[in-house]
Amino acid sequence: MNTIPNISRFSIFHEAQLDAQREEERQVLMHFLLRLDEFLKFSDVTFGKNPPDFVFHHQDGRIGVELTDLNPKLFEDGGHQKRAEYKTFEAKIYQKSTADESFPWDKVSMRESLEAFKSQLEAKRKKAQPWFAGFTERWLLMNVASASGSPFGEILNGKLKQATPDMENAFADYVAKVTHDIYAICQDAHPFDHIILFRDSDRFAEMLMFSPNCLNPYNLPMPSNEILNHGAKVSDSVLDRKRTPKITIKKTSHRFLD
Repeated sequence: MNTIPNISRFSIFHEAQLDAQREEERQVLMHFLLRLDEFLKFSDVTFGKNPPDFVFHHQDGRIGVELTDLNPKLFEDGGHQKRAEYKTFEAKIYQKSTADESFPWDKVSMRESLEAFKSQLEAKRKKAQPWFAGFTERWLLMNVASASGSPFGEILNGKLKQATPDMENAFADYVAKVTHDIYAICQDAHPFDHIILFRDSDRFAEMLMFSPNCLNPYNLPMPSNEILNHGAKVSDSVLDRKRTPKITIKKTSHRFLD
C-alpha cells in the first residue's frame, strides 16, 4: 500500500470535546482504519452508544465494533497496574531522554495470556447481548498494544531476529501453537462474527482475523490451514515457558516490543 487512504472524512475525526478514553480509542482505531481500507471501503465511521464503541457504515449495512486492549494475564482487583507505571515511564522518556530506554513487563507465560484472552472475549460476549441484534455484523477488535505488555504481537509478524535454524523451527512451532489455540477459543465467540487482533506498525496496522465459521467475506488476513494444522500437533508444553516482554523506546520515538 503506497497511497495513504483519506480516513479524515469519517465522522469520528470531526468530533470535538471527547473524554480521554474516547480520544485514546479514536487514536488507536486510526491505524487500523488505514490498513482496513485496503480490504473494505466504508461510507462513514461513527462513535457508538458505548456499547458498541464504534459503528462502521458500508453499503451492505452497519457493523457494531467493540475495541479492547489485550491483557497479558488475568488481573485481580486493581487491574493492570503495570500499565500505569509504563505511562509514567513513557512520559519521562519523551520529556528528557535522548537515549534508547527499555521497560520490562511482568514475567508471564503464553498459557496465562491465552487464559486472559479467553476471559476478555467472554466478558465482551456478555456485554454485546443487549446491542448485537441491531447490526448486520459484530466485530471485536483486540489491540495488541505495546503499552500493555501483551505478547501476542509475535503471531502478527512471526519474525525472530538473529535466529539459528533450530531457533527458527522452535519459534515456528510456538507461533503455530498460539495461533491454533486462539483460533480454537474464537470458535465460541457468538455474537461476534469476527475477532481481529491488530497492532500499530509504522503508518498501518498489522492484523489477523479469527472467525467462528471460518468466513472471510472481505479477504482480511487470516491464519492459513497450514499454520493451524501445524499448531494442532505442537505440544502444550511450549505455552508454559515464562518470559518478560520488554518494550524499547527508541530516541526516534518508535516503540519495539521484544
